[in-house]
Amino acid sequence: MTCSQAPWASALLEALSPQRRGGGVRLLAIGAAVPRAVRGWADTLWVASVPHAYAFPRCSAAVHHGGAGTSAAAAAAGLPAVVVPFLAWSDQSSFAAWLVSRSAAVHLPPSSRSAAHFAGAVAAVMGGAPALRRGATALAGELRRSSLAAGEAAVAALDAHFAAAGGGGGGGEVMAQLEALRSLGGSDAAKLRSGLYCLLRDSAVAPLRTYALRDAWLASLSKELPAHPLYKPDWPLRHRAIDLRVHDLPHASSMIEWWYFHAHLAAADGTPYCAFAALFRVRVGGDLLCHAHASLLCRGETLEGGTFA
Repeated sequence: MTCSQAPWASALLEALSPQRRGGGVRLLAIGAAVPRAVRGWADTLWVASVPHAYAFPRCSAAVHHGGAGTSAAAAAAGLPAVVVPFLAWSDQSSFAAWLVSRSAAVHLPPSSRSAAHFAGAVAAVMGGAPALRRGATALAGELRRSSLAAGEAAVAALDAHFAAAGGGGGGGEVMAQLEALRSLGGSDAAKLRSGLYCLLRDSAVAPLRTYALRDAWLASLSKELPAHPLYKPDWPLRHRAIDLRVHDLPHASSMIEWWYFHAHLAAADGTPYCAFAALFRVRVGGDLLCHAHASLLCRGETLEGGTFA
């Protein structure tokens, strides 16, 4: 069942309608499951898919399900949100609780999904509760200052390097050279060495000097890699049995972990069952978010389940 088929979906749409009709509010509805009636609303734009990083900074508030990616994108954009989890077995409620703890969202659990609840929550994120916008803005600022910003800074530095006119004739020429290397024969190591020369080349520096700098960098890298392997020693070996004395959660080397366990069973009468468990752990800023869930399903329906955050 999609969230648009849930019994509370009509109450949510009723809460959004007054906001749509008054106050100059326009809606962006995202997803293939958006009801066709909503797609035709006035002052509403429906798209099947759009990058959240592009859309959210242009919005004032969000109503979403609490998925990991959507929650992160809304938080990064500083959007106060109404979070309505619709998968009881997932981590959606955990992310909703995290956003609430940062005063950046209103969480509506299954027991609080009447038309009045939705109306109050939508009004709050649209300006009725200024503390929510302050909380969302503060959280976005913290995320920008977090370690994720280092990756963005690295990308920006590379973009600036490629765009500089002195770097071998400009970024366009460098990228064209790198693309050409991909189509050539030879080993990956040889392509790496040639590609690094393209990246490091400077028209004001003699080619032999660039070769020397490249080789020195590769030598330094080869010494550092054993101390910082991509595949960490405390991770399970590929295609080998898991030793829980070593590989049990959490791994000290990991910032994020998400493990799934499935077992497909059949009763004596042939009835199929599926036992499912999920464990999730991630560091976001200064917070450690943990989530675990286990369910027993029969023909797609949850018989028993529990969630622990």
